[in-house]
Amino acid sequence: MMDEAIGWSRRVTRGIDVNEETLAVNVIHDVGPNGHYLRHKHTRKFFKTEFWYPNLHDVTTSMNGRPPASRPMRDRTVARVRNISKPITPPPLKPETVG
Repeated sequence: MMDEAIGWSRRVTRGIDVNEETLAVNVIHDVGPNGHYLRHKHTRKFFKTEFWYPNLHDVTTSMNGRPPASRPMRDRTVARVRNISKPITPPPLKPETVG
């Protein structure tokens, strides 16, 4: 579960770029109070669908508000630890590297 917390913390602490271009004050004036930003070229340039999703914690819910049927957290955690703990076999060295 700590890797989940670390992943979330890294995403949150990365922050948001705030500068003249991302603030887009000129776009705000251009579009006006009743305008539509989704059609503006600036919005298309800077729109990012960047989400962080946990690997272990199930964030989905069913229609009745309860989590959907899935493996218990304990089973997901054990499987993740086993996957992380697997020995890694490095690829063999190229002959020109060895000689």
